Amino acid sequence: MSKASIDEAYLDVSAVVQERILDGFDRGTIEWAADEDVMFAAEMGAEDKLPVPMVRWATVSRKGKERDTEGAMDLPSTTEFGVLVGEAVSVSIGWSDLQLRYAAEFANSLRARVFTELGYRSSAGIAHNRMLAKMGSTLHKPNQQTVLRASQVSAFMHSLELSKIPSMGGKFGSVVESALDARNAGDVLVYSLDQLTLKLGKERAEHLYRVCQGVDDSEVVDRNEPQSLLTAKNFGRFPVRDMAHLERWLSMNGMDLWMRVVEEWEANKRWPRSLGVNYTTVGCKTRSKTVGFPLRHLQSAQTSPDAVVNAARACLVQIASAGHASSSGASSLMATNAQAGGPGLFPLAGFSLQAKGFQRDMASAS
Repeated sequence: MSKASIDEAYLDVSAVVQERILDGFDRGTIEWAADEDVMFAAEMGAEDKLPVPMVRWATVSRKGKERDTEGAMDLPSTTEFGVLVGEAVSVSIGWSDLQLRYAAEFANSLRARVFTELGYRSSAGIAHNRMLAKMGSTLHKPNQQTVLRASQVSAFMHSLELSKIPSMGGKFGSVVESALDARNAGDVLVYSLDQLTLKLGKERAEHLYRVCQGVDDSEVVDRNEPQSLLTAKNFGRFPVRDMAHLERWLSMNGMDLWMRVVEEWEANKRWPRSLGVNYTTVGCKTRSKTVGFPLRHLQSAQTSPDAVVNAARACLVQIASAGHASSSGASSLMATNAQAGGPGLFPLAGFSLQAKGFQRDMASAS
């Protein structure tokens, strides 16, 4: 498991799925495709060939009869394993789909436990890589799961807006849209990799080319002792223009960061020394300011996120005030100082809060 935020995590269930497939194979519960449909595959040079499994996705009604999902191309196919993206089928063929069906069973049981034990509804995305699973988890909130089969990835990505692809929001997404006149992944893929390299450079072109095809090789890694913790919010095309509208996001992100810091303390007895506030004003490069992180021995820092939120708010208010003084020219001294520090805070395209400089409490550790 790799925790992504206050309410989101990635799980690599490959080992669980493999165990269940082997168990099903031993017990004879896996169905095999009919002879006329079978495609045999020799893997890793082995002489033995593996038959292809049949995967049933049909939703079972209360009367115990399967609902016919064939031909419903324009409607999402809702099955007992989740919503199938793309072509609506009741049966598919292949080891890849069988893996996803077992993974979907696992996700269903996990979501049921979350609701039973914690009272929270949840959504899930089931796919063959992190990026696709992430996007799938957002499609049918708040209480459903989505399965993205390998055969449907190409069609799914083709019409997907760039802003909905992880890593394609913010500045990089804007650069791609402007340079390529592209609004979705399909618009990008009309260019060859060589053409993209000429426009964007080798590294960015290769990244863009891969994500627009739904390719992601990143692993699910449990990082036990991070050097820093970061929570961020990008406002995209709708920048925030005053502190009143920023307050909601500041509270949410402050709580997210505080909860993760508390978890780090409980797990590893480490507490940060510094709070970094990074902010991007529209038309400007990202800038940052560092202040002290609330001390752990303060009761407020241990029991409530308010201390973190207040520290971040005070920092941002100071930045916004400096920019206002510069623009208003109310005082020549204030204006001079503010101008030296650069533009103010608003309109704000995005911000992040970062806990860093972790120190271990040696007394507690010993």
